[in-house]
Amino acid sequence: APDDAGTAPDDAGTATHDTGAVPKIFGAIAEIINDELLNGPHQVMTALLALIGGIILVVEGKRVFDWFICLALGYVLGVLVMNSVGDMWNLGHSSQLRKLIGWEVGLIGFYAALKGLDGMNIFAGVLLGFGFTFNLQHILVGMGAHFLSTHGGWQWVIVLFYTLFAGGFLWLFNGEAHRKLLALICPFMGGILVASATAYLFTSLVMTTFISTYLHKMSPDLHPVGGAWVNFFEMLSWPDNTDFGIFANSPFNKFGEKWNIDRLAGWTIWFICWVVGVVLQWKKKKRNNDDAGVAGAEVKQEDRDRPRDGEDMARTLNELFNAKEESEET
Repeated sequence: APDDAGTAPDDAGTATHDTGAVPKIFGAIAEIINDELLNGPHQVMTALLALIGGIILVVEGKRVFDWFICLALGYVLGVLVMNSVGDMWNLGHSSQLRKLIGWEVGLIGFYAALKGLDGMNIFAGVLLGFGFTFNLQHILVGMGAHFLSTHGGWQWVIVLFYTLFAGGFLWLFNGEAHRKLLALICPFMGGILVASATAYLFTSLVMTTFISTYLHKMSPDLHPVGGAWVNFFEMLSWPDNTDFGIFANSPFNKFGEKWNIDRLAGWTIWFICWVVGVVLQWKKKKRNNDDAGVAGAEVKQEDRDRPRDGEDMARTLNELFNAKEESEET
């Protein structure tokens, strides 16, 4: 069918391109990654990796941000190839061959990204800028700025809007200013990883047979809802997403489904991690600047104290002249 081929004839019989092809491609990639995160056999390991990675991002920041970018790229490439091979050879999520191929491609992608780290930093800055602008656009449209709406808005204004903000992130990540920005971004990214992993692990622990039996006796109204780690991540990412956790669908949620206890608790952990991370990053940056200033002052002092070449030559000639006079007197 013409629609399946991505083109459709117009009134003159000429094939026209499907304008939704590019969004569909990105949507397909997102679905593949989401499927792997939802149905992968190692959910606890995924949550633990998210927890450890989040803590490192909060504490170390810029030091691990570059590695985080490379790992993310390697992961995406590995998942895409695993899915393609799985579909081609009918391999399930538990197939060792499927995993081996994914690991191989992922490591290659990681190494390639590591070799081109400066370019990856700029690329990451553009992606972060695009994500920030996208969310800001939705907030502004929700507040009444309908001229920024993707559907029916002023197209030139939307393009200018994205150019200014996404281009601003590009400019920041292309110079030293991005280090200050990363002191805010890294704890923010690490905070949601820590919060979602903590929520997943605690919910999984509560849902074990022993604890769930005891919990049901203590509070019959509590019916924890479990899921994959990515479900908890999505829950904390946006208030409209489905609730997962210990207090899901319980009468204790007095503020409605959007502002339930699980989400508020996760946001609290996220905020605490962000504040702690920002404080740590700024202290480290200040300490590094102070050390650099001290080192620079020492170098300048040594440079001032070091005799110049002309002075060295004059001193040497003077010593030779004095030695000659002494020998003549002797």
